Amino acid sequence: MREWVAQHLPGWVLGVYDWPSYRLVGRCWAAGCGRLMILHSPWRLYACERTPMAIVLNEERYAELVDADADQKPAATIVV
Repeated sequence: MREWVAQHLPGWVLGVYDWPSYRLVGRCWAAGCGRLMILHSPWRLYACERTPMAIVLNEERYAELVDADADQKPAATIVV
């Protein structure tokens, strides 16, 4: 069903489709939190939205990111 929605309807509809599962049974991605999103009070949600996500980059993934940046052209500078 999700694939059909993604292919045939505008992008915002997919967001409306995914939001209940994220908000009701999803877990918080903020570093040090990890509780269910439904258990967040408005203030806790405000604080978690401003906390960095708990993401770990291993050496292999970091090398992929560096190689991807090296392949891109440098951004053009504007001289005024």
